[in-house]
Amino acid sequence: MTVLLVDGNSILNRAFYGIRPLTTKDGRLTNAIYGFLNMLQKAKTASKATCTIIAFDLKAPTFRHKKYVAYKAQRKGMPPELYSQMAPLKELLSYLGYPMVTCEGYEADDILGTLTKAVEATGGECVIATGDRDSLQLVSETTCVHLASTKEDKIYDLMKIDEEYGIAPHQLIDVKALQGDSSDNIPGVAGIGAKGALELIKAHGSIENIYDNLDTLEIKPALKLKLQAGKESAFLSYDLGTICCDAPIETDIQSYNTQTPDYPAAAALMTDLELFSLMKKIIPENTTPSKLVTATSASLTDAPAQPLQLVFVQESSKFFKALALQKQAVFYANFKDGEFENAYFFSPDTITVISSQSEFVKFLGDEDIEKKTFCSKAIYKYAAAGGIEFKNCTFDAELAAYLLNPSGSYELERLFAEYNVPSTEVNAENEGELTEEIASLASFGLLVQTLEKLIEENAQHKLLCEIEIPLARVLAKMELA
Repeated sequence: MTVLLVDGNSILNRAFYGIRPLTTKDGRLTNAIYGFLNMLQKAKTASKATCTIIAFDLKAPTFRHKKYVAYKAQRKGMPPELYSQMAPLKELLSYLGYPMVTCEGYEADDILGTLTKAVEATGGECVIATGDRDSLQLVSETTCVHLASTKEDKIYDLMKIDEEYGIAPHQLIDVKALQGDSSDNIPGVAGIGAKGALELIKAHGSIENIYDNLDTLEIKPALKLKLQAGKESAFLSYDLGTICCDAPIETDIQSYNTQTPDYPAAAALMTDLELFSLMKKIIPENTTPSKLVTATSASLTDAPAQPLQLVFVQESSKFFKALALQKQAVFYANFKDGEFENAYFFSPDTITVISSQSEFVKFLGDEDIEKKTFCSKAIYKYAAAGGIEFKNCTFDAELAAYLLNPSGSYELERLFAEYNVPSTEVNAENEGELTEEIASLASFGLLVQTLEKLIEENAQHKLLCEIEIPLARVLAKMELA
């Protein structure tokens, strides 16, 4: 059994400060959540863990504060930009089935230390994911530390500790006792830095041995005076820097392995937080998000009362004559290597499939029909390459989505989720005709309705029709040239 133990606060801080600010459309920050989940997935993949447990700090003072009032006294509180992401992250981790552990009076490090010893006692192996080197003291034959970063991670086992420090993991506590730790406000011995502390422990093994034999040690008089003056501080620092391995928490590891993920709820929350790329990595395929209606995710359209009827049209000219009478069309066109393959036309009760290139070309040039589509640039490019014009394009769902959320991405699957577009069923006379592509496009007509309403509400119609769509035409011609 391999158990992944995660230092929640440490990883969260690494994510927050290591990733540029990311926000939802309504301005909620998500960079720490995004980074945390990415780093967690990376650690899980690398460790091949069969169980993952996440430890978090509490605001309450710990036994270290009671021992030394100035412990971490210089630390500023969590910035509000990070604090706002803590609750949704923990809610999401809960939905994903991760056990989270806190313990009043103890830090996350102490929880990790206690669980490490519990795993080792059962003959299992531990991987500790943290951004803090304090946990290196826990490395053993069966425990390693995955020192996480938003860039390159490092794995510390016994060999790596010896290679980098030349001492055993437990001796790192002695080093800290002498050099101190400004980030935790651990005093150490005044005048002894990181290099000097490491050399002393390499030479003499421990602070206990140093002070037991201080009078006879062959060291410079000035250094001996510093050690004499800092004895009390050294032993205090040793106590403050030692991870507690008997915190009063549940140590039966099997008890942490019983939580069942609620993927629909997780998918709903990730949709609300607009973490769509992560959803593909974390949430199983074909998971339907549970209903989560918020001010930003509420759908503006209802699913059709009846399934859409799938129609394959052979007499395309008759279809387009009927379309001309309606004066508008919502369609999605497929091209392959610049050549037309087919187009899907959406009405309130049907999806019509057209494969006739000649009739499609005539349709593109009919300036009396308002055309609403997806990725108008591709259509402009196809038309220009064939020496024809694409006329009267009044709506581009991809460009509309860009105007509504310039920092997003615009795959249809993501847009359906982001705008909570209800799924649409399709009926076909011949079941073999209902392809996966058609099923995935079924809600395109509803997406157009939703985005049109939002564009109008945001007063962006003129921007879309007079700047963005004409620009798409220019860009298409530039690409051809």
